[in-house]
Amino acid sequence: MRHIEKVEPEGTLTVRPKTNVRPLMNKRYTHLTQEEKYRFGQRKKQEFQMKLSPKT
Repeated sequence: MRHIEKVEPEGTLTVRPKTNVRPLMNKRYTHLTQEEKYRFGQRKKQEFQMKLSPKT
């Protein structure tokens, strides 16, 4: 059976919101508040720096 596109009645143009450039990256964090996002970013940054710095 062939896929038939849904024909919309005249005058009901669906307006899609601008899609995000990296939806997959953002999808994970959409449930977080700004503050949590910030803290999460800080933690990631710290982990990254620790990885970079030579272990003594």
